[in-house]
Order: sequence, then structure tokens, then C-alpha cells
Amino acid sequence: MLATPSTSMFPQEISIFGLKVELLWQAIANKPEPSVVCAEEHFYLRVTDVAEYWVNPQKNQIIIELATPEISYSIVATWLLGTVMAYLLQYHGYLVLHGSAVLINDHAVIISGDSGAGKSTLAAALVKQGYYLLTDDVVVVKANENGQMEIVPGPAKLKLWSDALKKLAYDSSNLEQVINKADKFQLPVTKHTMESYPISRFYELNPVDNLSSVTLSEILGVEKLQLLIKNTYRYGMLKALNKFKQHFISCSELGKQIKTFKIMRPVKVESLTTLVQLIENHN
Repeated sequence: MLATPSTSMFPQEISIFGLKVELLWQAIANKPEPSVVCAEEHFYLRVTDVAEYWVNPQKNQIIIELATPEISYSIVATWLLGTVMAYLLQYHGYLVLHGSAVLINDHAVIISGDSGAGKSTLAAALVKQGYYLLTDDVVVVKANENGQMEIVPGPAKLKLWSDALKKLAYDSSNLEQVINKADKFQLPVTKHTMESYPISRFYELNPVDNLSSVTLSEILGVEKLQLLIKNTYRYGMLKALNKFKQHFISCSELGKQIKTFKIMRPVKVESLTTLVQLIENHN
């Protein structure tokens, strides 16, 4: 039987990443057997013990069937604002990258890299220095009326591991845990803006064992395009959506407008201060 949430606690509509989306909290009819189904006409995701999501992209509508009445909206939103919204955004032609973005000197700076590279930790450290968060995990990019590629801001929160929270002097005891990560927590952020900003720089973080110091190298030419494609969020959805060509064009245009860099950093968390100073002072 469907677990029905209180309408006072669960939104019936959200406006996020530039899209207005209707949320229907009800049972999903004719569920497919696979846990993930991605097609041009719809998207289905089943997250065990959390919820099932059915997306109708033509109507900007998402049906959500909860696993239990006890599930909080913030836990449901972990997938709603991640994988589920990524599908809807890609359907509408947005460029969706994997990373975090902060505002420095009125320009967006994107920090990307593989899971565990430290992108959210570095973004949190920059926010602690007074910079504004634009988005975490899901980086949404679109062209404005002048053709300039801009960041579309996301939710005002960061997902951080407990060791990163400790390093940044945050107490995890009052933070909500990310349900599929035993040692990861959601950190609300007050220094956050909902305005769109042009992008100036893109950094890919790469932790390296036995490296003694942080190194920085600019990426040019075709390697720049490859770097952006590599750091696409949920790249596999693009084939089902028939969006490979549009995605290539968007990455190419973004690459023309920004500078891209690879950062090789020691695995040690002590390199965080050096990374913050590098991002702050780099032009």
C-alpha cells in the first residue's frame, strides 16, 4: 500500500534548476521490472527502502511512491534533485555536469572530478571563506539570451563526509545523513545565491597517492572538450534521450568560453588549505 505523506510537509510543486515541476505523491501504475528505465517518453527509478519515481517529461510531472510513511522529504529529494532531475534537465536540453560550483568575483567556478575527489569538500571550504555556493553535485548549465553559458543555481546544501565536516569544524550530530552513505551528511548552506552567473573556470580534481604537492595544468584543444564530456552527470541517459549531438554542441560552446584545468592533489586532507588558496588567487 502506498505510504501517503502529509501535504504540509511534502511539496506539490518545486521550482529548481530553472524548471517548475509538479510532484504527485501517489502509487505508480504499471511499474516496469528493471529498477531503472530511461526513454524519451518517460523515466523510472526505484530506490529500495526510499521511493519509486516516474517522470513524464512532456508535462514536467513526477509521480513519487514512497516506500514507507517515515521517509523524510530530504531523503526523497536526494534522488529527486539528483538523478531524476538530471533526466528532466537533459530532456529539455540543459547541459548537466557532475561537480560543485561557487561564485568568485561575480563568475561561477566549477569544481569537478570523480566521486571522492574532494569537490564538495573544496566547495565547502570556499564557502567557509565567504564565497557563495551556486550548486553541489549537479551542475546545470544553459546559454543566456546572448549565448553566454551560465550556471543555473541548485539547492542550498552540500553533501559531505564526516572527516570533511570535522576538518571544516562542523558538527555532524544535528545533520541529516545521506541514506545510502553511512558516513555522509547534508550540510545546509546560508551563503547561497539563486541568480545565474557566467562561468569562467572549470577545475577537475585528481587525488594522487604519494604526491608531495598540488600541481595545476591548463587543458586545451580537444582535451578540453573530452574533459567536459567525461565530467557529464549521468552521461548514459543521453543516448536514450537522443541528445548526444546537442550535448556535444553544448560542451563545445562551453569549452570556447571558459578555461579548464586539471589539479593533481595529494590524498592527504592537509592539502585543502593549499587548494583554497589556489582557487582564490587563480585568474
